[in-house]
Amino acid sequence: MQRRTFLKTTAALAAAPAVEAADGGLPAPFDAMPTIDDPTDQQRRLAGVNFPPRAVPDDGPIPDYHHQHTTEREIVVPEWALAAARWRLRFDDPDDLDRWRVEEFLMEYAYIRERYVTPDGRDAVDVLLNDVGGNGEVRHE
Repeated sequence: MQRRTFLKTTAALAAAPAVEAADGGLPAPFDAMPTIDDPTDQQRRLAGVNFPPRAVPDDGPIPDYHHQHTTEREIVVPEWALAAARWRLRFDDPDDLDRWRVEEFLMEYAYIRERYVTPDGRDAVDVLLNDVGGNGEVRHE
């Protein structure tokens, strides 16, 4: 993040007005997220960096800012990738090998190219570019 962008974001957060919790909890669409029910001040500040002010009330539960929507997909790894990863892994200490280390190697040979879509099927990147930049043009700070 550029220093100027960081300073502008920090200033905007500091100037954000107090937000009251809605009677029914968090406002839509954030009400679909897991929550931190008794957040510390630090957790509330971190949530305020990730979510708009209306989603992070000054009191009560807040959205869990660690939560990520995760979709699992299987990737068929070609034989050549298995052979290459197997060869590279032989240089590691077998006692240090774990699932994460093996996956790191496999990710270098086979991966999924993500295409982000909205719940109604539109291209999510285009939607955000249009919402933020107007007419698909990204505004640079």
